[in-house]
Amino acid sequence: MLPSEQRLNLAQAKWRYRYSDREFSTKLFKILVKKNKLAASRFGFLLTGKLGKASKRNLAKRRLTEAVQEKIGDLPSGFDFIFIGYPTIIESSYEEIRTSLHQVLPKISLL
Repeated sequence: MLPSEQRLNLAQAKWRYRYSDREFSTKLFKILVKKNKLAASRFGFLLTGKLGKASKRNLAKRRLTEAVQEKIGDLPSGFDFIFIGYPTIIESSYEEIRTSLHQVLPKISLL
């Protein structure tokens, strides 16, 4: 689980869905990036009810959170990241999610 100072409350950050600074996409998820005025980066994860039952969504969300937590040191600080899952993430394994994150990391590191 991410520390509380690195969690982004999506209910309070709805405006970020529309007005992100950068956007990165993979076959499993989309990442919205917005500069914040804090020293640390914050992370939010969104998987809608359209993706399936709650147990499958929660499993996919835990896998995505774990993959991000593993690579948190490689991400730049001072940004808010919102990860939005695509339907393909529901049936994906942890290794596939991790590989997908590794593919987009070089682009994010250039911020």
